[in-house]
Amino acid sequence: MAVAAFWDVFELRMKVLECLRDDRCDADLARCARVHSTWTDLALNALWLGYPRTQDDNDDSNRKRTEAIALLPRNRRQDYASRISVLDFSKLGGRLFHAMFDRLKFPRLKELVLSNAGPEISTKSEGFRLSKYLQSALESLKFVDVSDDDSINWLTASFLVDVAKICSSVKEVSFRIPYVPIEPSDLARFFRSIRPQMVFLDFGENTRSMLTLDLLCALSHGGCLESLAFAPGEGESTDVEVEHLQSFADATRNSFRSLKRLDMALDGRAISWIPQCFPMITWLRVNIFSHHRDESILKPLASMSHLQFLEIVGEGRDRDYEFCLPARSFIPLGSLSQLKSLNIGTSFFPFCMREEDSDKPEGFSLDARFLKADASDMFSGLIALEHLSINALDYESPDHLWESISEFCPRLSSIEFVDSLDLWSLVLPNAPVLENVTDMAIEQIRGRMQLDVIQAVRIIDNFAPKLQRLRCTGECSISQDVCTTWAEFRTTQEYFWFRGRPRIEELAV
Repeated sequence: MAVAAFWDVFELRMKVLECLRDDRCDADLARCARVHSTWTDLALNALWLGYPRTQDDNDDSNRKRTEAIALLPRNRRQDYASRISVLDFSKLGGRLFHAMFDRLKFPRLKELVLSNAGPEISTKSEGFRLSKYLQSALESLKFVDVSDDDSINWLTASFLVDVAKICSSVKEVSFRIPYVPIEPSDLARFFRSIRPQMVFLDFGENTRSMLTLDLLCALSHGGCLESLAFAPGEGESTDVEVEHLQSFADATRNSFRSLKRLDMALDGRAISWIPQCFPMITWLRVNIFSHHRDESILKPLASMSHLQFLEIVGEGRDRDYEFCLPARSFIPLGSLSQLKSLNIGTSFFPFCMREEDSDKPEGFSLDARFLKADASDMFSGLIALEHLSINALDYESPDHLWESISEFCPRLSSIEFVDSLDLWSLVLPNAPVLENVTDMAIEQIRGRMQLDVIQAVRIIDNFAPKLQRLRCTGECSISQDVCTTWAEFRTTQEYFWFRGRPRIEELAV
């Protein structure tokens, strides 16, 4: 009786179905739809609603629902079209396929993903017909490029006009269009007509020509934009001209007042304009191209006291010291007292030296040296830091780097070592200890002397005694063995026996 009374409560049924949907239990929702007629509508609504704002490109659940509507008999399509919140055509297309959706209404539609897949999608008439999917309640509009044919012009100025008229409340706009069929003025006019909160633009090699001063002003115009990202260009392709940023800063007051996230590639000379053009951001990912070894290049970022996340993308493993950022240019970042996450694993390549060392290995510029005082200056102010991604500097001795991180970053709970980590650099009489790190990722583990798996496990355990998760992100077999052995070792009695902290010097024996 109590069970029957429970299921008679509408709100409880809704809660159960919502939980099943949140857990993506599609098969269970389908079974619920068959339990009783009073369950059918509720279960079908939850099943067909889809998953708006899905960020995983490999998740095809929304696309499968879209395809399923086209496969239904004509007289049943509208019933399910009325329930769906996401139409995903990212891998679906062609004139015949889109014809299956003619005269259908989508009153609950929140997200629309269009692509140029399929034949004849590029004709002007077909591009105009894509407007049939637009709804006044639409919140997210995405275009995905899946064709290698640069003659496909499926995004037109007239379509942007339709979006602005019908979907004035759209919150997210994502254009991935390497072959741009529209003019910068069309795009600027479009963004002046809507007030999105999130914008992602990928125009391939044309990004720099599309991101004009007029477009920057249009993006800032609405005052609602919270996230602005541009896809990284190939080679040394920057997203915006330095002159455009300078003109924008001179012509605009209180620009991008609500913007919190920014992701773009810039010439080194443009860094000085970021604080003025984007004054309120708390999340910054920047790819910097510079051929000048200017130690003050990052100093403007040090004035952005609101920053909580900072990623500086560099040349990865190339480490050409003539072209990468000088190590000492990172020292001013130590003034970012609110910074919680710092990712510099592909851009920060210091040559760690002690003050008494005068020799430098071949291939290093003298201004690449990074002394103990430099490490202290860089990390002493990062008191709020919780996550750090840093290069492991596999052919150097970065002991004073680890010492500074251990001493000045008490809140650090997650660390990622990019490239190869030499574990013997952690075996010292007064070895640094990351007391509060619970999550560690290492791309590759190595030792300049012979190192067996058990030794590696014990060194890591001494380095991070509270570690709960160890991940190996590379494909090196010994690294994988170390991670596996570490996970197994923590469950054994021997582990609890030697938790009395053996002397670190013993591990080298």
